[in-house]
Amino acid sequence: METTKTAKEWFEEGYQLFSSGKYEEAIACYDKAIAIEPKDYRIWTIKGCVLGNLQRYEDAIACFDKAIEINSTDYQAWKNKGNALAYLQRYDEAIVCYDKVIKNNLTNPTNYQLWNNKGIALAYLQRYDEAITCSDKAIEINPADYQAWNLKGNLLSLMHRYAEAITYYDKAIELKADKAIYYSRGQSYILTKQYDKAGEDFFAAGKSLFHILTLGLPKEAEQQMVDSMIDKDEFFNDAIKNNIEKKKKYKDFYIQVHSLLNILHVKIKEEATASHYTSKDTMRKLLLPSKDNNPSPIRMHSVVHSNDATEGQVLMRYLYKDKNCVNDIEEGDYRALSISFNFNKDCLNQFRLYGKENGREGTGVSITVNREFFAPEIKAPTDQLMMSSEMMNKNKSQDERSALFRCIYIDPETYQLISVGHKEDYTFYRDKSQEQIEGYHEYINDVLTQVQDGLYELREKSTGLEPAIVSKLLLNLRYLTKHVAFKEEQECRIIVVKSIKDEEVYPTENYKQWYMEYNVDMQKYVEEVRFGPRYDKNEVEVFRGELAKKDINSEISKHPLV
Repeated sequence: METTKTAKEWFEEGYQLFSSGKYEEAIACYDKAIAIEPKDYRIWTIKGCVLGNLQRYEDAIACFDKAIEINSTDYQAWKNKGNALAYLQRYDEAIVCYDKVIKNNLTNPTNYQLWNNKGIALAYLQRYDEAITCSDKAIEINPADYQAWNLKGNLLSLMHRYAEAITYYDKAIELKADKAIYYSRGQSYILTKQYDKAGEDFFAAGKSLFHILTLGLPKEAEQQMVDSMIDKDEFFNDAIKNNIEKKKKYKDFYIQVHSLLNILHVKIKEEATASHYTSKDTMRKLLLPSKDNNPSPIRMHSVVHSNDATEGQVLMRYLYKDKNCVNDIEEGDYRALSISFNFNKDCLNQFRLYGKENGREGTGVSITVNREFFAPEIKAPTDQLMMSSEMMNKNKSQDERSALFRCIYIDPETYQLISVGHKEDYTFYRDKSQEQIEGYHEYINDVLTQVQDGLYELREKSTGLEPAIVSKLLLNLRYLTKHVAFKEEQECRIIVVKSIKDEEVYPTENYKQWYMEYNVDMQKYVEEVRFGPRYDKNEVEVFRGELAKKDINSEISKHPLV
């Protein structure tokens, strides 16, 4: 016979589940405790905290209100109600809650974090002088609180007092070398025209040359920032090694590589989805793992041993107009790792090339994902996105996503740029969005022109530079440049550069390739799965049923392939 649990036992079990991140199960326990002891304000308060972690702020506030109704001196409930109101951007109401705790919480009258929270709420209301008073109070109570120093730096910056702001950022960074604070200080350095220091801070914040090139700074300022960043770039310095006398020329070349990558970055709304062609078994691991297994992350592989024997060589031949220059290419410790995509979810050519089962063409699978699968911002080889900041951002893990780039198609016989990866016209008709075609054509033609001009400039900047060094600085762009014979693939790629010494990078069993995991849950972003035209229809129906349980639509290609 099962023993009936007490409210205390349900409360303790809920707390254990809460501590383990099992929020829904914790709420169920707290509800059972409340059913037994509806007047225990502590249970209402902690249930509100769990709901807050689920970002169910209105429900959380209702729980805090219930706790306060039972015990008006439950200052944990007042504080957390203030935080929930702040997340809902109801800052005036949040301040009332914070003041209630600050003025009346006799057991903890010096809660410096509340002063920070109140200061942030006041800042959102543009009441900066009052906000500064709050940050000063937090610093007075706890001089080791880096958040208070950072908050005052941000407030001074908002008031255009940038030189003063820097002194507070200095102290915050001394207490904690946080990427967000480096970035904020870097912005203040820009506004005080200390561009070299700004570049150093942006590098420390994990920002890249791409970011600098989009700020619209005066050329001289941009150059100073870029120079200071490249000086700290491990990848660049490893590539040029002892060629210090030509460092300025290599820097200019490296900047031009980044400019071209920026042009190739896929970022327009007409390209809202992209499709990855793979095998049935890989699709199952990514989207339909067994009950005992979690979904496998998709792998990024080094771009070698593909169906294009000229991978990584075409751009070098274009720059030097010399087929023998590829003999100078040595990968060294770095590899370009990629995942391939196409803007057509039902491409017969791709079904024939990829995911073959037992060597049979047309038995692959296309997995179509939306744009959220890719990072909106480009990351350089050594980049990491800036970690999210304090109170107004929930604790978020580092963004593992990478940007998507178009491939370039060049004819190595004539050294002409022929095409870039793009959507075919008939995909617009199939998507019933043909009215966008004309504007899309203009956009792609503009991209082609920019790439053409960028390649000419790249060739000029490569003059007099060592091909072996150039090939390394081109590592990611080289593997976005393909032979014209493959232009029908209209390929795009996620591509990153990693050292084989990186603990995230592994060799395949035969050591012919290297790979790393793209740690983004693909299931969250899947729009559709399409099976090749040679799939057994009965097998497809089984898969369709399993995918439907995960709200993933699936179809079988109608392309004629006997």
